[in-house]
Amino acid sequence: MILYLWVIGFSNPPQEKPVKAMVKVDGYSLLPDGAIVVYVRNIGDAKVNITDTYITDKSGLVLLHKPTLLELDPGEADMVILPAMTIRQEIKPEEGYLIKIYASGGELAVSGKTVIKGSLLQEATRREAPLLGLLAHRSSDPWAKHWVVFDYLSGYYRLYMYVSPGNADLKEKGYAPIVKGKNSYDVCSQKPSSPIVIVVNPTRAQRDWTLEWKCGIGSCYICRFYLQKLQGDIEIDFIVFWEDLYTHPSSSYDDWRDHVIRVTAFFNGTYRLAVLTAKGGYEQEFHLGVDDPLSMPTEPYIYKKPFGAYWANIISGYYHEIPDKVYYVNVRD
Repeated sequence: MILYLWVIGFSNPPQEKPVKAMVKVDGYSLLPDGAIVVYVRNIGDAKVNITDTYITDKSGLVLLHKPTLLELDPGEADMVILPAMTIRQEIKPEEGYLIKIYASGGELAVSGKTVIKGSLLQEATRREAPLLGLLAHRSSDPWAKHWVVFDYLSGYYRLYMYVSPGNADLKEKGYAPIVKGKNSYDVCSQKPSSPIVIVVNPTRAQRDWTLEWKCGIGSCYICRFYLQKLQGDIEIDFIVFWEDLYTHPSSSYDDWRDHVIRVTAFFNGTYRLAVLTAKGGYEQEFHLGVDDPLSMPTEPYIYKKPFGAYWANIISGYYHEIPDKVYYVNVRD
């Protein structure tokens, strides 16, 4: 109830006024994983700042408020992106919704609103992103393996392990933490009860960004991960942290950075995979587009870290992408 009142009290759209629209929607598209891209254009003769995007139900109740910082010169066009992760977590597909975009004309204080039919949102919630997978091979025994398969939009994961030759078992399932809107995460004080943690880049790779990762047992320390700006039409950019020892909840796991990978999803369904670090005695595999979670070890992997190998590209104390460990994959081809 408190959350409900907060949404109503602080996230309602501004009062609508019958004023001339300054922003026009030229069109919109639905991306493969369910993100929505709205193409907007300034049709006025003054600079316009797009400030807010709302998703409401038909009665006007705000279900999602996304601050939107776009500055458009007269005639200039740009995009408003509603990430699939946000839509999946906030929207019920059986209901109808409206998308409302608000803009101000600076000193002119001219605002405009555009409404898009909710049927697009219903289709968005039915789309799925490819499943990601990480596998740990613990020894030379071909059956000494465990692996985690997860949906990065919801954080839902399943952890499997071979319990006998050729016989895998589901050991655990749940939801991994998805960290949004933050530049740091403290594993020491917020120890996850899942094998992975997902951290979303708040800049969407539109500018350079650094994440501080505090980890360790007893004596904690900070690791810094530097993500450079990327080019192209990007829907979401995030980092996956994996604790490869994790086979059940325990307080003995230390840093969740046995394998750290940057994942970038582009509009056309291409994924850019960039390893930031991978370490430890286990052989590790990364999979994209897992077809059958239970039999993932028999599916093709994108890359493999050998037993005992240590991968890192540390520059001035910051983890950077490893140049020869960057991969582009389109699982929808």
